[in-house]
Amino acid sequence: MSKLKIDNIKEFEKLYNQTKSVTKDFSVFRENLFENPKIIKVLRIAFGVSAKEIAKLSGLNTTLGQYEDRKSLSDWNTVRFTKTFDKISKNRKTLNFEEGLEKINLYPQITESAWKGKGCTKLSREELKSLHNHVYNLTDRFKKFPFYLPFFEPQSLIILRVLLGIKLIEFCRMIEIHMDNYRGYEAGRKHPKMDKSRKIMKFIEQKFKTLKPDVSFKTFHKNLMTILTTQSYIDTPTEQENIIKKLLDENNIPFKHHTRIIGYRGLVFNPDFVIPNEINPKIIIEAKSYELSSSKSKYYTQKLVTAYIDHKFAIIKMVNPKYTTILVTGGSLKLTPINKESLLFTDKVFTMNELDKMIKEIKCLIR
Repeated sequence: MSKLKIDNIKEFEKLYNQTKSVTKDFSVFRENLFENPKIIKVLRIAFGVSAKEIAKLSGLNTTLGQYEDRKSLSDWNTVRFTKTFDKISKNRKTLNFEEGLEKINLYPQITESAWKGKGCTKLSREELKSLHNHVYNLTDRFKKFPFYLPFFEPQSLIILRVLLGIKLIEFCRMIEIHMDNYRGYEAGRKHPKMDKSRKIMKFIEQKFKTLKPDVSFKTFHKNLMTILTTQSYIDTPTEQENIIKKLLDENNIPFKHHTRIIGYRGLVFNPDFVIPNEINPKIIIEAKSYELSSSKSKYYTQKLVTAYIDHKFAIIKMVNPKYTTILVTGGSLKLTPINKESLLFTDKVFTMNELDKMIKEIKCLIR
């Protein structure tokens, strides 16, 4: 069965209801109905019929998708599809919109937007506000929670989850979905299957009815900042992080591990260590356990990883250039001269064999 593509679920539902009215509950079909080829998609859902079956009844030599995506149909094709759906309507019961969506093999075309492909930590305040307004409209002011919403608009889950004030890890546990998959939904890289979409929205609807949260963007942003500064995506520290934590504790240096700090344009980052805390950060440490090497095969990996960390530090320093940024690398080999020169926003680099030196530097900085 070929997948039916829908690019805007709200507009499509509106077209479905209009078609239902014009055709008297999908019972009367006129040729001018097919002036808009998208009507074929509507009728597929209304009768729960496959593209293969329609193609066969219509005597098509090509796939139905080639007709559904056209801007218009020829006179011959409008006659052809009118006769086809006349036949189908006499032998099949109609389904309501939600029943049809579940029966048909769907493929969501996630609409292009400013927030597409970004998780909540990568979205600016303006982008989050735009997404909030979008979900506000899709849910009729957060009063209706259609089961298919995450299937077509997976990033709507950012807004709904944060309005409920639930941390990412806790939410994944509540809905029993692996965090790696769920994070893909909120970033717009993937979407849940229809059954999972229904399960998620049922949970969300119950929570909204119970908690009755304030749904303003002001409340959303306040909740988001609270969540991001207290949650951690990583339950178990790495061996390298444990060594650094132990040294910081032994030297009575206050720190926060895997906390959140706000960078330029409201972007949120999760550095390994912030000293003394996320409220008044002075030193930011990223610890990478990869072994540095001077071999040609590993040179480009070094360069990419160090450049990525330096870029993160740049966005953080744009808020306050006085922050001290530190990179701790695994092993004992130091960065190659070329890599070290490319670090414009990383103030200090230490290997795991130089941690005592790092502790001395930190003590001097926080005096």
